[in-house]
Amino acid sequence: MERSNNVGNREEQSNSNGNEEIQLGSTGNQRNPLDLSWTEKASYERDAAILRCQEVLDLKKYHQKEWISIETPDKIKDENNKKIAINNSRIRAEKFQAEAEYIEANKQVKRSIRADRKKYVEELATTAEKAAREENVEQLHDTTKKLAGKYSKPERPVKDKEGKPTTEIQQQRNRWVEYFEEHLNRPAPTNPPDIEAAHIDLPIDVNPPTTEEIRMALTRNPEGKRKREGQKTHYVGQ
Repeated sequence: MERSNNVGNREEQSNSNGNEEIQLGSTGNQRNPLDLSWTEKASYERDAAILRCQEVLDLKKYHQKEWISIETPDKIKDENNKKIAINNSRIRAEKFQAEAEYIEANKQVKRSIRADRKKYVEELATTAEKAAREENVEQLHDTTKKLAGKYSKPERPVKDKEGKPTTEIQQQRNRWVEYFEEHLNRPAPTNPPDIEAAHIDLPIDVNPPTTEEIRMALTRNPEGKRKREGQKTHYVGQ
């Protein structure tokens, strides 16, 4: 008897829970995932948010390495297509064939990247040698940093007068031109400073030293005299 009562109680609980779910779904404030109007509204809101973000923020730009050749991105794209073919294949034989093609495409991508990297390093080494021969310290420093993998020049965002960052290159250049024109092309001051010249010349002898003064300075400095004598004995020994 107790068992039948428990069964009845469970049925009543399930019925009551079902009624509660129906009531929650019928209310306008609760979101029912089975209602098509709600799913369509959510998809429209999501698409609108994505479109708005793309218009305001733009898509993330992936900058390609400067040493990668033109053929390598095509090989990477082919490798990605091979990987998609593996995921889309349903038959075992097709999947094995797609995996073999993907492995070969991956090897080609790695070979191409290694060749591009080797060529880039050789060009940097040649540039460093040329800069060292020409005594171009700045170019030698930058090239050595690139070879060591520690070369980075962070780009700071250029802002307009209102403080908003500009992303277009031409707008940034125009902003730089405007900035320097405002700071360098200034009118002459209305009240120039009145700076008086010095009336008394300081008693400083600016004439080159005479031979006698040099000889006296060397005799007064015994350490310099010992160095000169050591150099003389060294030359005599040679």
